[in-house]
Amino acid sequence: MPFLKKVEQLFEFPNSTAVAFDLSIALGNHSYGGLGSMKAEGYGERPSDVEVDELLVELARQRRTTEPHWKMVEVLERLKAQAKDLADYGIEDFCSDMIKLLTEWKELLPVDAKVTGPT
Repeated sequence: MPFLKKVEQLFEFPNSTAVAFDLSIALGNHSYGGLGSMKAEGYGERPSDVEVDELLVELARQRRTTEPHWKMVEVLERLKAQAKDLADYGIEDFCSDMIKLLTEWKELLPVDAKVTGPT
């Protein structure tokens, strides 16, 4: 995706990890146009899909270091819901590395922090 290099540049600014991460998620959410048409592309069929997943993993690792109370469980639940929705269109493995990483981190949290809720 053309925006990846710009997001990576944003990531280099001080205290910008959360912004870069949220921007990547938002842009990724809107990158699948035409899902109801014959022109829709599945996840992994575009060269940028793996790059987006890798960037999100890198940003998540940095965010976890700089923002220890980051509500990553909410992000995980949104990604899992989006992956489920995209699976209906034949798009498999949406952000699979990111979902796997956040799932592993969730297992390390205390029980009360594993539940999503209002922010």
